[in-house]
Amino acid sequence: DSNVHFMLVCPGPMEREDSHERYKGLIESRNMAEKTARPGGGVRLKQLDPHAVSRRILVAASQRKLELVIPAKARWLAALISLCPSWGMSILRNRFR
Repeated sequence: DSNVHFMLVCPGPMEREDSHERYKGLIESRNMAEKTARPGGGVRLKQLDPHAVSRRILVAASQRKLELVIPAKARWLAALISLCPSWGMSILRNRFR
Protein backbone atom coordinates (compact mmCIF):
# COMPACT_ATOMS: atom_id res chain seq x y z
CA ASP A 1 0.00 0.00 0.00
CA SER A 2 2.91 2.38 0.69
CA ASN A 3 4.61 1.50 -2.63
CA VAL A 4 7.79 0.42 -0.84
CA HIS A 5 9.79 -2.30 -2.55
CA PHE A 6 12.39 -4.56 -0.94
CA MET A 7 14.91 -6.59 -2.88
CA LEU A 8 17.71 -8.89 -1.73
CA VAL A 9 20.94 -8.30 -3.68
CA CYS A 10 23.71 -10.93 -3.48
CA PRO A 11 26.71 -9.78 -5.48
CA GLY A 12 29.91 -11.73 -5.87
CA PRO A 13 33.33 -10.19 -5.24
CA MET A 14 33.43 -6.54 -6.25
CA GLU A 15 36.34 -4.99 -8.11
CA ARG A 16 38.16 -2.64 -5.70
CA GLU A 17 41.55 -1.02 -5.55
CA ASP A 18 42.24 -2.64 -2.18
CA SER A 19 40.85 -6.09 -3.08
CA HIS A 20 44.07 -8.00 -2.40
CA GLU A 21 44.98 -6.19 0.83
CA ARG A 22 41.57 -5.54 2.35
CA TYR A 23 41.47 -8.37 4.89
CA LYS A 24 45.20 -8.99 5.30
CA GLY A 25 45.38 -7.83 8.94
CA LEU A 26 42.30 -9.83 9.91
CA ILE A 27 43.62 -12.97 8.21
CA GLU A 28 47.00 -12.66 9.96
CA SER A 29 45.47 -11.98 13.39
CA ARG A 30 43.24 -15.06 13.10
CA ASN A 31 45.93 -17.29 11.56
CA MET A 32 43.74 -18.15 8.59
CA ALA A 33 44.81 -19.53 5.21
CA GLU A 34 46.38 -16.93 2.92
CA LYS A 35 43.91 -17.62 0.09
CA THR A 36 41.02 -16.39 2.26
CA ALA A 37 42.43 -12.87 1.91
CA ARG A 38 41.90 -12.98 -1.86
CA PRO A 39 38.67 -11.62 -3.40
CA GLY A 40 35.85 -14.12 -2.98
CA GLY A 41 37.91 -16.08 -0.45
CA GLY A 42 40.16 -17.36 -3.22
CA VAL A 43 37.30 -18.66 -5.36
CA ARG A 44 38.03 -18.18 -9.05
CA LEU A 45 35.31 -15.71 -9.89
CA LYS A 46 35.65 -12.65 -12.05
CA GLN A 47 35.50 -9.50 -9.95
CA LEU A 48 32.42 -7.46 -10.72
CA ASP A 49 32.46 -3.89 -11.97
CA PRO A 50 30.62 -1.79 -9.31
CA HIS A 51 29.07 0.45 -11.98
CA ALA A 52 27.67 -2.52 -13.91
CA VAL A 53 26.31 -4.01 -10.68
CA SER A 54 24.65 -0.67 -9.84
CA ARG A 55 22.95 -0.61 -13.23
CA ARG A 56 21.71 -4.17 -12.80
CA ILE A 57 20.33 -3.32 -9.35
CA LEU A 58 18.44 -0.33 -10.76
CA VAL A 59 16.96 -2.43 -13.59
CA ALA A 60 15.96 -5.24 -11.20
CA ALA A 61 14.42 -2.72 -8.78
CA SER A 62 12.43 -1.09 -11.59
CA GLN A 63 11.13 -4.57 -12.48
CA ARG A 64 10.29 -5.08 -8.79
CA LYS A 65 12.29 -8.30 -8.57
CA LEU A 66 12.54 -9.93 -5.17
CA GLU A 67 16.20 -10.84 -5.45
CA LEU A 68 19.23 -10.39 -7.65
CA VAL A 69 22.14 -12.83 -7.53
CA ILE A 70 25.28 -11.83 -9.45
CA PRO A 71 26.84 -13.80 -11.08
CA ALA A 72 23.83 -15.92 -12.05
CA LYS A 73 25.86 -19.14 -11.84
CA ALA A 74 25.99 -18.65 -8.06
CA ARG A 75 22.19 -19.09 -7.95
CA TRP A 76 22.44 -22.34 -9.93
CA LEU A 77 25.16 -23.67 -7.66
CA ALA A 78 23.14 -22.81 -4.51
CA ALA A 79 20.10 -24.59 -5.97
CA LEU A 80 22.19 -27.63 -6.89
CA ILE A 81 23.69 -27.80 -3.41
CA SER A 82 20.24 -27.72 -1.81
CA LEU A 83 18.89 -30.42 -4.17
CA CYS A 84 21.90 -32.72 -4.18
CA PRO A 85 24.42 -31.64 -1.52
CA SER A 86 27.15 -34.16 -2.31
CA TRP A 87 27.15 -33.41 -6.03
CA GLY A 88 26.96 -29.63 -5.53
CA MET A 89 29.79 -29.62 -2.99
CA SER A 90 31.88 -31.83 -5.28
CA ILE A 91 31.49 -29.30 -8.09
CA LEU A 92 32.30 -26.47 -5.70
CA ARG A 93 35.47 -28.18 -4.42
CA ASN A 94 36.72 -29.18 -7.90
CA ARG A 95 35.79 -26.06 -9.83
CA PHE A 96 36.81 -23.36 -7.37
CA ARG A 97 40.19 -24.49 -6.10
